[in-house]
Amino acid sequence: MSEAGVTAGAAAQATELRKHEANDVKCSELGWLCIPLVVESYGAWGKEAMESFSSLASRLAITSSRPKSAVLSELYGRLNLNLVRANTPWVTMLLLVKVEATQIIRHNSLRDTFWESCKLACIAGQIEAGSGLDVEGSRTRPADILLPNWEFGKPAALDFTITSALNPSTLIEASVMAGSAASARKHVANDEKCSRLGWVCIPLSVETYGCWGEEAGRCLDRLATRIATRTGCPKSSAVSGLYGRLSIGLVRANARALLARSSSLS
Repeated sequence: MSEAGVTAGAAAQATELRKHEANDVKCSELGWLCIPLVVESYGAWGKEAMESFSSLASRLAITSSRPKSAVLSELYGRLNLNLVRANTPWVTMLLLVKVEATQIIRHNSLRDTFWESCKLACIAGQIEAGSGLDVEGSRTRPADILLPNWEFGKPAALDFTITSALNPSTLIEASVMAGSAASARKHVANDEKCSRLGWVCIPLSVETYGCWGEEAGRCLDRLATRIATRTGCPKSSAVSGLYGRLSIGLVRANARALLARSSSLS
């Protein structure tokens, strides 16, 4: 599990080696380069796959004039979406059902996974911050995680929100940018209080299938950069490891929601 926290595990690495053994000679004869794209069932990708995705994201960012972090987040999101659909083809309708307890578990799972990743980068912070801090005494907590000196020298109030891409009320927005409607709601709810406290509000929106919003993508990219700097691993490995850990937590929480729903129907 320690390896899987950064890159794909030993099984995936062994698969990469088998692919090279099977294909390298023929590819060499043809003048091709063999690049195995290996992924574990929970969404952790092999090293060569991560390097290829990073290169592809760089090219897409240039042609689309978008930040590479947003392109990379969307790329992993689309791949995770298809992986989840392949693993659980009956997930589509049941994920529309709201089960309050499992929603909280899913939210807290992502928050705690992100918090543990902050510790890898030696980033100090605070969980569930903001209640009663401003002069108006508001009891709202705009920060699931509060990180000091994050953006432009200001603390960042990270607020996780999970939404369904199939929600009829936000279907149009979701087709353009993942989690955009959920991020907008978080800004409406939190921007004023964060401004009074001198914080920057950063919604970390993710769809139930694993596609992260644009602001979340930039935040995850920055955290991965700090993890890579601190641990000495390649940034591509840090990015894949971070998305892999969050994806595993999301898939597990989705499974709990499905089990809770199926038990209530039986």
